[in-house]
Amino acid sequence: MTKLVIFSLILMTSLSVSFAQTWPVPAERVWAVLNEDWNSDGEFDKAILLITEDDPSSVDLQVYLSDEDGLTLVSDAVAIGWRGLFWGAQPILETTSSRSFQLTTENESFGRNRWNQTLTIANRDDTFLVAGYTYSARDTLDLDYSFSCDLNLLTGEGIKNGEPFSVEPQRTPLADWPSSYDVNAIPAACLENQP
Repeated sequence: MTKLVIFSLILMTSLSVSFAQTWPVPAERVWAVLNEDWNSDGEFDKAILLITEDDPSSVDLQVYLSDEDGLTLVSDAVAIGWRGLFWGAQPILETTSSRSFQLTTENESFGRNRWNQTLTIANRDDTFLVAGYTYSARDTLDLDYSFSCDLNLLTGEGIKNGEPFSVEPQRTPLADWPSSYDVNAIPAACLENQP
């Protein structure tokens, strides 16, 4: 346990120095960072998940691409996800391929309504799009209730509660995706005929 605490302190100190030199983002707001070469120039690009400045219960997502000047902010999605205080309610940022990554938000820790939401973000010609939306929910008191929707926004093909469906494809830039507090953050096709 002591080694873990020391390692965490060293990591936070190095992050503080690194971020202070590179971005105008206070290190205490940084929740997670991904390093990947999304624009295939041989240099690391970054996706940074930040605690929203005026709302610690949500997170912002910023994407930076490398260029001759270092890193340039190319996408800034404010309050894109919910952030709880306990295990099972923390946002997760992870790489899925050399051209995409995922942001998962969830409530798997308290209350009767448990849910999990994943946004798949893909780089298409140096524009970061929300390419996929996946949502599942269950009720811990009503064991007969469950709901799921998995939609590829770029193709318009999806599966809702085990049944395939199709909608018009859409190319929504990450920066234009609605806030997690906006009902429009859930694609309409996933809401239709929800039990």
